Amino acid sequence: MESISVSDKLTVLTNHYSETFLNLKDSLKSRNRLFLYMVIVISIMLFKIYSPIDFADSVSKIISNKFGLSESIDITFIETIIWISLLGITIRYFQTVIYIENQYTYIHQTEDKINSILGSDFFTREGKSYLENYPMFSTWIWILYTIVYPILLGMIIISKIVNECKLNTEISILFGVNIAIFLSIMISIILYLILIHFKK
Repeated sequence: MESISVSDKLTVLTNHYSETFLNLKDSLKSRNRLFLYMVIVISIMLFKIYSPIDFADSVSKIISNKFGLSESIDITFIETIIWISLLGITIRYFQTVIYIENQYTYIHQTEDKINSILGSDFFTREGKSYLENYPMFSTWIWILYTIVYPILLGMIIISKIVNECKLNTEISILFGVNIAIFLSIMISIILYLILIHFKK
């Protein structure tokens, strides 16, 4: 069997490195977009917690104008849609951030392989060179994404479900769905924090 030349190995690795870096850039854009969606959904939730009457009036007017409905809308149904939206966005956001973290590790390993072939530390854009000069602001952004925001998200949804428990004297199907979604998001937050901060 013919062995692969050093030149061919280097070509394959550098091409793969470039493709991986492009995928990483796309994932970063996706993460930022998902983060914005989460902020919007959470803002709607906070509006409901602190101004329930205004929220109900605003939602009824928007839906009536949009769909031409004459009857009032069940706000519990709207709340469940908001919960479902938050669950979907949150899970996708956490998946994307974990993927990005794994890709950075993989890129560092690929840089090491390329540098071992070259016999120098030329490829260090995302590895050694970047980490040695890691800006303080970038560290702060990482803390916000991986610690502060998940904790804030947990606090907000706890406040939301407590608020719903106070308002719902009877257990309905929609309220039960909201509780199930709340628990799913809390479990996702805990697993996300473990995967990000306690990975091997």
